[in-house]
Amino acid sequence: MAGVRAGGGRLAVQSAVWATVPPQVGYALTERGRSLLHVVRDLAGRADAHAQEISRSRVEYDATKD
Repeated sequence: MAGVRAGGGRLAVQSAVWATVPPQVGYALTERGRSLLHVVRDLAGRADAHAQEISRSRVEYDATKD
């Protein structure tokens, strides 16, 4: 592994870079990132539950841009 960056523990995602050709990068959640999973899952669930309403609103909004 060529390097690992985690921003001194301040970031939610840690990246690792491998010195291959082409270069490869891997990502993993830090402890802080894992602590946010419930928030992200709740937000995704709300978006899923309201998908039709969101889609309808996008269509209405796009119609006003012409």
